[in-house]
Amino acid sequence: MALVIAVALYIARWLRIGKAGEVPQMKRICQVFFCAVALLAGSVVGQTKTPSVDWKEYGGFNASELNFCFYEANGIMRLASDHLRVWTKCLRQKDLDSVDTETDHGKAIVEEAARKVARYYVPPIASLQPLTAQQALTVTLYEVTADLGSLQTQASIFYELDCPKRMYRELSIYIPSSGKGRSEDTPTEWQFVPPEGNVATLLRLLCAAQ
Repeated sequence: MALVIAVALYIARWLRIGKAGEVPQMKRICQVFFCAVALLAGSVVGQTKTPSVDWKEYGGFNASELNFCFYEANGIMRLASDHLRVWTKCLRQKDLDSVDTETDHGKAIVEEAARKVARYYVPPIASLQPLTAQQALTVTLYEVTADLGSLQTQASIFYELDCPKRMYRELSIYIPSSGKGRSEDTPTEWQFVPPEGNVATLLRLLCAAQ
């Protein structure tokens, strides 16, 4: 996306200045990244409207084409016995990458992403796996696009997680297919969370906050 390229070029220029001794050298590239974006985004901080949803990237899958999956952080329901319920959705990478940054809608996404990064936002997925500066920015852009965009959802699942027992079930699922959506609102049986995969990542991210 255009903002990723712009930030990468800005960081490169910033680092060259630093080598000349005009700017103090930072100890970590992440600090350089966030300072650069803060300068780049200074004119838009506080000007964009905060979305009502807050989608966070946690995984993905490849079914003929790459998809990224997000959970909705604002709507997490924490129940008794350390259970929680959360909505998720998955979007195609090519749709996430195809947002036109020259339109008002695209500019709103760019500005909101810049505002978050300028305030030192770190995607939750970074707590489980290291991200480079560019990867962190890309994840942030995808999350904001999921918040503000109107992209076709490839899958939407309402999960219930049993944190102590490391189990889960699907309360509702919607998957579009050939122009017609398949919806199921009958809860599935409880299943154990496998050691790897999207549900395992979701459990690690959300149950740690219990």
